[in-house]
Amino acid sequence: MSLDFDLRQYRALVTGASGVLGLRLSEQLLNAGAEVVGFDLDGMSKPLRTLSGTHEKAKMISGNMLDMASVYEAVRILNRQSGRKRAVFHLSAMSDANQCDADPEEAFRQNVEATVNLMQVCSQEGVQRVIFPSTAYVYGSLYNELIKEEYAIHPESVYPLTKLLAEQTIQGYGNMNVMSCDIVRISNIYGSGSKSNTILGTIMFQAEKKGAIFLQNLKPVRDFIYIDDVVDGLSRILLAGDEPGSRVYNLSTGKGTSVGELARVFCQLKGLSPEMVKCSGSSGKESRLVLSNDLLERRIGWKPRYSVLEGIQKTINEWAGRKYAEA
Repeated sequence: MSLDFDLRQYRALVTGASGVLGLRLSEQLLNAGAEVVGFDLDGMSKPLRTLSGTHEKAKMISGNMLDMASVYEAVRILNRQSGRKRAVFHLSAMSDANQCDADPEEAFRQNVEATVNLMQVCSQEGVQRVIFPSTAYVYGSLYNELIKEEYAIHPESVYPLTKLLAEQTIQGYGNMNVMSCDIVRISNIYGSGSKSNTILGTIMFQAEKKGAIFLQNLKPVRDFIYIDDVVDGLSRILLAGDEPGSRVYNLSTGKGTSVGELARVFCQLKGLSPEMVKCSGSSGKESRLVLSNDLLERRIGWKPRYSVLEGIQKTINEWAGRKYAEA
């Protein structure tokens, strides 16, 4: 993706840098001229080693967000060089909703306690800018219209509850310490790194491994957004200003696509029969979770570039390219 913005005045700490979104974001920040400190449990993973080897402005370190000494080290590395604005993108989290439900205590540690640690260290070390990717699922699935940022929140499981508590932690520390904090509620992300427990990941893995696509429910309508649009939005939010306060934005397409439609688009692009798509549930529950992105567009002029059709095609191409490279 060609970039039309310049981040050379920034030095950013990215927690969760070895994750799919963290790695992609780190790469884009570097390509836009920023210096990046990547922080993760596996800070020397192969993708991060490759990234740091490619970009001289990248430094990747290993550490645990639950270990205050590790968090202090990461923030102090961020602070070592002067002359650039400093910012933190806090992506480290337990993001598997099923895993969160199965082990809520660990989910609270990874998603809430880790955020408390980060905000405590940032406030003590003078870091004023924090950007936090949250989730659309804090709104729940009760709305049948485009959801705006001021709508009431209804988390329906452990994962969105922990993300909401992390949001409130950031807002509280931000208000107490006159920080500039942006909370970004992102709709359903997909892309080449889609895991097998995501909707598109399930579709892709089953089509390849089983020769058929078995889904529990084809009816839910979600706001599917391609990962490059997410990375672009997060990067541009960094430029939105450093004024004190906490802001909440939806990062989304504003368009709904049912799970069944998503599967059929995938089959169409792969040249597969739509008959491959099977529903394992007897009668699926209808629900809708589609976010308005008007506020973010007004704030920074951002709009998603990719339709679902275009995004899935890019995902298919990247998936094939990755498999070829690994062969």
